[in-house]
Amino acid sequence: MWITTDRGVRLAAEVREGDAVVVMAHGFCSDRHSRGRFDRLADDFTDLGLGVVRFDFSGCGESDDDVVTAANEVADLRAALAFTRGLGARRIALHGHSLGASICLQAYDEGIATLVLTGGATGPMHYDWSEHYSAEQLDQLRRTGFMRDGRHLLSSETLREFEERDQDALLGPIKCPMLLIHGDGDPEERELLRLSRRATLPEGSRLTVVHGAPHSFEGHLDEVSALARAWYREHLR
Repeated sequence: MWITTDRGVRLAAEVREGDAVVVMAHGFCSDRHSRGRFDRLADDFTDLGLGVVRFDFSGCGESDDDVVTAANEVADLRAALAFTRGLGARRIALHGHSLGASICLQAYDEGIATLVLTGGATGPMHYDWSEHYSAEQLDQLRRTGFMRDGRHLLSSETLREFEERDQDALLGPIKCPMLLIHGDGDPEERELLRLSRRATLPEGSRLTVVHGAPHSFEGHLDEVSALARAWYREHLR
């Protein structure tokens, strides 16, 4: 199935309709499967009687090519929300991981009943990009403003956005209760947890830590699923 954005970009999607629907947003340069994690969670949410909409952000997975930027991904998620509402969903929740969690916050509107965010970036993160990309890629980025990482087209803006998040601006508009799930099993996740502990969250929200979980939450998906399902039972049904 395809969702078409206002930019005319087609997003590859998998849809399970329902009266209450969870729209899922994957992480940086991932896809709607998230190495099987989103497949598993989608099945668990469906077992609750919830609908689920999963999609590949533009420039990722099977969606049309595009520059991977926060602005494009926010527009993509808003297109997915419009699509979900067009199916007649009465209640909608967002479920985002990593960068997808930040995109959920930026795409939020008051029609969203609740959010569950795993490994979410709620503030500025500083990465040593030389640990992730080759010297040739980074040189190309400096010279042209763009570089390729496999099929993903990244820009200078793409990487700069990680360092420029304003936590108050990101969380200030959120009116619904939200569940932040963090691990503490690797340096990246510990820094993300530190940022979230400094955040002012909406009334009724909760921050919980899955001890030992790395940023991917691999090996801890049972715990993540149980936390998310309990939250949706309370806030979405």
